Amino acid sequence: MKKKLCTVCSYEWPDSMKHCPKDGSRLNVIAQRLFPGEVLADKYQIVETLGEGATGTVYKAKRFIIDDFVAVKTLKPELISNSVAIERFRREAQAYGRIRHPNAISIFDFGVSEGVAFLVMEFLDGATLRQILSNECFLEIKRAVRIFLQMCGAVQRAHRKGVIHRDLKPENIILEEFEGLGETVKVIDFGLAKLKIVGATMQSLTEKGRVAGTPYYMSPEQWLDKQLDPRTDVYSLGVMLYEALAGKMPFDGDTIMELAKKHVQQDPRSLNDIRSEIPKKVSDVVLKALAKKPENRQQSALSLGQELRAAAGLESDEDSLPYQLKRLNPTTSSLNGALIIYTTPPNSNVYLNNHYVGTTDDKGSLLLQKIPMGVYLIVIVRIGYRDWDKEIEIGQGATTIEARLDQVKEPTN
Repeated sequence: MKKKLCTVCSYEWPDSMKHCPKDGSRLNVIAQRLFPGEVLADKYQIVETLGEGATGTVYKAKRFIIDDFVAVKTLKPELISNSVAIERFRREAQAYGRIRHPNAISIFDFGVSEGVAFLVMEFLDGATLRQILSNECFLEIKRAVRIFLQMCGAVQRAHRKGVIHRDLKPENIILEEFEGLGETVKVIDFGLAKLKIVGATMQSLTEKGRVAGTPYYMSPEQWLDKQLDPRTDVYSLGVMLYEALAGKMPFDGDTIMELAKKHVQQDPRSLNDIRSEIPKKVSDVVLKALAKKPENRQQSALSLGQELRAAAGLESDEDSLPYQLKRLNPTTSSLNGALIIYTTPPNSNVYLNNHYVGTTDDKGSLLLQKIPMGVYLIVIVRIGYRDWDKEIEIGQGATTIEARLDQVKEPTN
C-alpha cells in the first residue's frame, strides 16, 4: 500500500491523507523503486536500473523531448526527509552545473516530482577506469598520459569554478570510445564535492571527525581532517596515476589505520623501480603529486597535466590534445570549416553529434574552428528550457547558427 511522508516530522501516513495530522504540512508520496515503463516528471521514461548505491539509484531513461537516453539518479525515499541528504543531493547538482567541461559529466535537470528527488545527467556508454585496470593491470605510458590529461582538464575546470571533488578514484572515471578514434574521459560523481560560494566556504556537510572519501585515494590532509583545498584532488590524481602506471597502489595496509599511517608518513616506491620502461621524469612528476605536504605538490591540476605531458614527451598538438573536433565526423574530407553559434538564452551547452563542444558566453555566442566539413546534428541545452536541435552542414568558411530556446513553463497547481 502506498504511503505518504511528512517532511517536517518524518511520520508516514496513508495515501488517502493530504496533510499531516501532527503539524498540518502537506504530505509527499513516498516513492519506491522506479520500474521500466514508469514516467518521471512527465519527461523521462525509465528503461532499466544501472546501479544502486548507499544514497540512491541510477536508471537509464528515455528523454521525450529529443528522443534520446539519459541517466537519472534518484535519492532513496527514506532520505527525502533528511535535510542533510537533500542538501548533499542539491549540492551535487550545483557542482555539475557549475563545471561544464567536455571531460566532466553534464547535468540536464534537477528536481522533486511526486516524492522523488532526481538528477538527470548525460548517459555514458563506456567502461570505468577501474574496469579497465582490472582487465589490463596497468596502462601503456602514452595512453595513461592522454587519459590523465583529460582528467586534469576537468578537475582544473572544477577548481576554477570553486568545486573540490574530494573523492577522485577509478570508479568515478568513465572512458568512452567513439568508433575506434580514441578514448574520451568523463569525470563523474561530485556527491562529496565541496563548493566555495562568493569567496567563502560553504558549511561542510561532513560531520567533524569523519573523513569523506575513499581510503586508498585520500590525501594526508583528508586523513588528518584538515582544511582541504584543490591540492587534495592533485594528490588523488597522483594516486590514480601511480596505480595506472605501476599496476598497484602506492600504499596498502591490512587495516584502515595502517593505510592512513602510510599515506601520512611513508614515501612510495619510485615507479621506474617497479616498471623499468617508465621514464624517471614521469616517475618524478607522479611522486611530486604524492608529496605529503600540499605546498610540495603541483599547485594545480593544470600544472600536473603540463608536467606530465612534458615528462612523457607528448609536446605536439596531435599527441597532447585530449579532445579534438575532428573526431566528430571522421568520414569527411580534411577540409575544415568554422561554426558561429548564437543562443538565446546565453550560457547554453552545445553538442555536435552528441559530443559536448562548449558553452555560449554571457552574450550568447560561441565560435568553433577547424571542424571537418560534413553534416552534423547540433543540440543546444539549457536547464529550464526546451532542447534545440537541428541538422546542419558545415562547409568551407563560416557557418552561422542562431538558436532561440523556449522556456519550459512550470505547471501551476
